[in-house]
Amino acid sequence: MLEGLEEYIEKAGFYPDFKNKRQLQNITIPKERADNLTADSAEKFFKTNLILFVSIMDEAPEFIRTGELMDEYYK
Repeated sequence: MLEGLEEYIEKAGFYPDFKNKRQLQNITIPKERADNLTADSAEKFFKTNLILFVSIMDEAPEFIRTGELMDEYYK
């Protein structure tokens, strides 16, 4: 999901030289496909990933949804 967000940020041109600052590059999005994405299609790709993530979280165990896991992580 983060790779899709980074792809959108790069294509939208919000930050100069973002391409060199990305954390995830072409891990799940093949370079050939990423080169052909427009800002609009990158945004749609990210939104689709976000919707899928939310739907997965609806089925997640209770301890993940309640913040119990976050509390443990931040200790």
